[in-house]
Amino acid sequence: MRLWGSLVPFDRVHLSRMNFELEKLTYTIGRYRGHDFKLPWSAICKTHCIIEWDGLDTAESIVKITDLSLHGTYVNGKVIEKKKCAVLLDGDEVSFLSCCTEDQFQYRYTYRRLTYGLTSGGYVDMLDLRYNIGKELGRGAYATVFKAKHRKECRVYAIKVIRRNNHHEFLTSDGGSIYEREIAILETLLHPYICAMKEVVYESDKISLIMEYVAGGDLRKYMLRLGRMDEGKVQRITFQLCERGIQNILITADELPNVKLTDFGLSKAIDGNSLLQTMCGTLLYVAPEVVNQEKHEGYDLVVDSWSIGAIVFEMLTNCTAFKGQDGLDFGAWIRSRKVQWDNMRYSGVAGLAYLCWSSACGRSSQADDSHRCTQAPLAC
Repeated sequence: MRLWGSLVPFDRVHLSRMNFELEKLTYTIGRYRGHDFKLPWSAICKTHCIIEWDGLDTAESIVKITDLSLHGTYVNGKVIEKKKCAVLLDGDEVSFLSCCTEDQFQYRYTYRRLTYGLTSGGYVDMLDLRYNIGKELGRGAYATVFKAKHRKECRVYAIKVIRRNNHHEFLTSDGGSIYEREIAILETLLHPYICAMKEVVYESDKISLIMEYVAGGDLRKYMLRLGRMDEGKVQRITFQLCERGIQNILITADELPNVKLTDFGLSKAIDGNSLLQTMCGTLLYVAPEVVNQEKHEGYDLVVDSWSIGAIVFEMLTNCTAFKGQDGLDFGAWIRSRKVQWDNMRYSGVAGLAYLCWSSACGRSSQADDSHRCTQAPLAC
């Protein structure tokens, strides 16, 4: 999907982003279901406004919004006269009713310009216009994370830059983009234990996700730095965990750290009865049923309990839970691994901690998942 702009709702839990695609220059917004974007509120007119791009891929290109409503359309708190237009600039606040209304929050959006106009020096980097990009925080096969400071806000963020040249390799079973799914999920999540997403910047060669910056780094580095943890700290972190891969877990820099989940690139919006069929996760934390499938029958949500149990083991003992044979492929290594029980026995942890790990993972490295507890008892 290539965009020239978008309207990002203030209320991202209940409302979706309005994306304006390059192939279409004019979009209508209102209560009428035939419009490009239908707004649910009764106070909205059938045809409330029109947003247009002039189609020019230059730094001087113009986007304008024309009001057609009875109650007014507002840009940065100023009403647009009926049948008059206003120019939209990146960062402008658009409200479809007066900002003084009781439900002012839900009517408000932020306009983001996503075209990358030409100048004498070539393409303008829209990301660089808004952020001062700093040091690299991490790198994967298809994305790089940078520390950055917003030029106007002077706040620090983490920016995940996904290179588009590999974008086609990451598609869902229905042909959709995994990254678009990640963005859609993140836009609906507002939780103290999840890294908040500020915005998305689309460009010709990359997609950039601007995320909350978590100063403490990832959980693995925290564990390596701290060594074996006391049971109180392990309990606090375990209570907050619900992800399979330890590389997706960040830790705040507080004296009593909090967990922050990030990177939903391989996540799914699932309900309690769904089966997951992805071969994902880190080797050390992958439950046996992920690889012990003969007919791709999938597996259920207790795979997360296994992963949490393996992380708890490592936090309590400063040792990994399993040892497998070297030189084997993914599946063979999982099947060959053995639980390092001696590390748990000699670590001096309380019997309750031992019971917690056994409940999460069972008492063997190939434990039957039907005897494994879910995450709720682990959190208690």
